[in-house]
Amino acid sequence: MKAVTGRADNEGFTLIEALVALSVFAFSLVGLAYLMNSAVQTDVQTRRMTAATALAQQKLEELRNTSYTGVVRSASPEWLNEAGETTGDTFYKREWNVEDDIPAAGMKKVTVTVAWTDRWSSHQVELQTILTP
Repeated sequence: MKAVTGRADNEGFTLIEALVALSVFAFSLVGLAYLMNSAVQTDVQTRRMTAATALAQQKLEELRNTSYTGVVRSASPEWLNEAGETTGDTFYKREWNVEDDIPAAGMKKVTVTVAWTDRWSSHQVELQTILTP
């Protein structure tokens, strides 16, 4: 005699199996969306950090190519965009400070700071160099 299993020999999925599969798929999509959002935020932060470092390095090179006596601290901050221009969306604030006779007599310690604020917090990059006559 044949055992009765309560299920016909029809192939296919039950409604419960389909709902479980859809739930697993939905959780996977939510995880991927979160991962993509995180990757985009990291990309934006990295791009801004790179631009700020380049702006600080650009000013250090400019000051290195200035006569020793002409290297003085910034009178006011410069507001710049990523390309180092003062027009358009000026997102970065660049300042530099010059300390005479540091670390020794006849030397100048130059510190360039580039700061910016995004929707998460404030950030800054600071580069230093020592100049001699």
